[in-house]
Amino acid sequence: MTSKGKSALGTSFKAGMPLIPNTGLGQVQFISVMATIDNTNITFENLDPSVTYAGTVTSSISSLTINLNRGESYILAASIDQAGVTSSTLIGTSIVSNKEIVVNSGPGRDFGFDQIVPEEKVGKEYIFTRGAGGDSWENALLVATEDNTEIYFNGNLIPTVTLNKNEFYIVEGN
Repeated sequence: MTSKGKSALGTSFKAGMPLIPNTGLGQVQFISVMATIDNTNITFENLDPSVTYAGTVTSSISSLTINLNRGESYILAASIDQAGVTSSTLIGTSIVSNKEIVVNSGPGRDFGFDQIVPEEKVGKEYIFTRGAGGDSWENALLVATEDNTEIYFNGNLIPTVTLNKNEFYIVEGN
């Protein structure tokens, strides 16, 4: 995990994490939020109502609002062993708060989770570099923050894909 410092503070986020296979070994995806100011209201939106989320007191929800004080945290998790849950179930979940928070998301493993940057601090152009991993590991996850988001690569004039809010696209390593 890479700590982003003060640049991680924000009020609007989109969850992202690597896709992991459903191996029946109790693996989970999670979103962890921490309040930096008392009386912070945080809403998770775009949840799949067919999923029972760990950390919730109800099932069949499409959004969840919680209140936290400074230094308190909350974890929303989905077991991918659960029927109907895939490793992409939480990707694209919107996390919106009335005061600054920090957010981590990822799979419940020792790699692939990270502190995410708020929407208000991301731009429109990115440079992706290749590391030492193979094609199956060297991927980029793009999550749309608004409808009709067009994604272009390598200066092409025609979009590779058009996404709606909360939808995602994975750029494979090859």
